[in-house]
Amino acid sequence: MSESSAEVALRNAGMLASEESSWDEIDSLFSGRPPAYRFANQGDQALGVVVRAYTQQARQFGTNEPKTFDDGTPIREPVIELRDTPTGELRSLYVSSWRMRNAIQQALTSAGCRGPRTGGTLLVRYCADEPGKNGAQAAKVYEAAYDPSADQAQKINLGPSARLGAIEAPTAVQAMQLPETPPF
Repeated sequence: MSESSAEVALRNAGMLASEESSWDEIDSLFSGRPPAYRFANQGDQALGVVVRAYTQQARQFGTNEPKTFDDGTPIREPVIELRDTPTGELRSLYVSSWRMRNAIQQALTSAGCRGPRTGGTLLVRYCADEPGKNGAQAAKVYEAAYDPSADQAQKINLGPSARLGAIEAPTAVQAMQLPETPPF
């Protein structure tokens, strides 16, 4: 049975799974999840080309129990798989912190995008700690930049103007850097 012109248009726009993409899903189920980025120290960063983005049910820190709202509805968290630029390895970026989510959303908005897409380049860096209130643990502060170019178009430099949405074009993806001091 042949596809309708609407199905072809949706598939070409990436809005309908292709046979190849369904095999990719099956392959990832059998091969396991890529290792996660860890943000243990200020300056730790995730830098890579987006391979895919999806959501999964969030887990409680410490117990690994599924997180739900009071009514039992699952709490979802975004996961972005990146082809790590320095190493070439496939890595997972779990966007469980609202601060990280806001930094990524600001980067996407500055780039004129609604969400990360395959082939785009994403940079996320743990840049500071925000003091906790009433003795609570300090919260991690993140900054991010995103280049939507499918050809990995070598630009993203978070400098002092990054919060205004400026994205400059150095000569290579490896030039994607963040300043030593946060731009805010």
